[in-house]
Amino acid sequence: MLSDTELVKRSLTEPRCFEELVALHGARMHSYLSRRAPGAADDLLSEVWLAAFEGRHRYDPNLGVVGS
Repeated sequence: MLSDTELVKRSLTEPRCFEELVALHGARMHSYLSRRAPGAADDLLSEVWLAAFEGRHRYDPNLGVVGS
């Protein structure tokens, strides 16, 4: 299994690799958003993943891990 950092890097040339990040972290992120914004968690999670996917080329592992 690839690390989160490796998945992000690989997703730059193989976008489907990003799906594994969603599978690994989606439930925990949804749980957090459900507690913070109960009625909007699904929409917010979609926006978060879209922003993460579109900004993945700027990911710098020196600034923190994906799941933090």
